[in-house]
Amino acid sequence: MSSKRIRGLNILIVFAAVIIMLGVQAAVIASDWAIPSRYKGKIIAKRVRYFTQKVLALTYDDGPDRKVTPKVLDALKAHNAKATFFVTGYQAQRYPDLMKRIVGEGHVIGIHTYTHASRPDYSKAISEIKRTADIIEKTTGKKTYIFRTPYGIVKNNYTKVALQQGYSVFLWTICSADATRKRIGSATIAKNVIHTPNPGDIVLLHDGPGHMATAIATQQILRELSASGYKFITLPDLLCKWDKYLETTSLSKSGKKLNKIT
Repeated sequence: MSSKRIRGLNILIVFAAVIIMLGVQAAVIASDWAIPSRYKGKIIAKRVRYFTQKVLALTYDDGPDRKVTPKVLDALKAHNAKATFFVTGYQAQRYPDLMKRIVGEGHVIGIHTYTHASRPDYSKAISEIKRTADIIEKTTGKKTYIFRTPYGIVKNNYTKVALQQGYSVFLWTICSADATRKRIGSATIAKNVIHTPNPGDIVLLHDGPGHMATAIATQQILRELSASGYKFITLPDLLCKWDKYLETTSLSKSGKKLNKIT
């Protein structure tokens, strides 16, 4: 074989390797918000029992907001913490740069509908979930698989459609009470979260307009719970940890039964 053919073959091999690597990277990027199959099309309202890893999932609803969300992101970054942001399509469309910052700093985005209605009709629910999903994907390049219904109402068409489409529908296990009609201060919000959390808890917070007290409380929450040994992770990461734990305990129980039989 001539030297020209050898050089040409080498170039083709290098080119093919680059294409394969790019394809693998693209697949990783596309799937890094993926969730374990056991949680697809399910409502998640409780933490896994006996789960012992000291991790918490901070979740923020109703954003992004040009004043509140940057403060929340600054606090998270200062503590190397990750969180999940359930955005409304309306706010997401207004602040694409904040959407990109959220993703660029390693956080995850979920759907919180477009208009935040309480009980939409079926066609509106379909339209809003799709519209918000499209905004998230177009703005960030990411496809999300998680959803939170407004006000935690699970008996409505939003939840019905989300489950039908295979989304994991998240409620929470700790409520900060930062969205009550009578607004509370940052110290009370922080206390509501810091008081005896359990490993694997999902914390409800808000970063929508008017929630600056939550941004301030986030700093205290991160500072005090980090000192107690907690790490802060995204919901997809939490589901993966739960899934691994459940698989391990299931195998352990199967092994015990097998030992009894033999």
